[in-house]
Amino acid sequence: MFFMVLHLLCFGFTFYTVYMLKKEYDEKMEAGYVFIDGDCKLDPKSVGMYMFIGWFGAFISAFCGIGGGSIFCPVLIIIGIQP
Repeated sequence: MFFMVLHLLCFGFTFYTVYMLKKEYDEKMEAGYVFIDGDCKLDPKSVGMYMFIGWFGAFISAFCGIGGGSIFCPVLIIIGIQP
């Protein structure tokens, strides 16, 4: 029961965060914000990709017993986000 409640809380926080990121992205677009190289664009496609990278990176780091930064840093640099 506790495990199910924990999952519901995690999903709730995830959906709330995605909602807030979308709202912030829409406000930037309305204000005419100019994205530069290395900026995180939070359109729906990118948010889905970032969520997948987070899930996959956390799974691999937990499975291998290594720090998450050793997976996340190179992947984020490869997709064009500056450190």
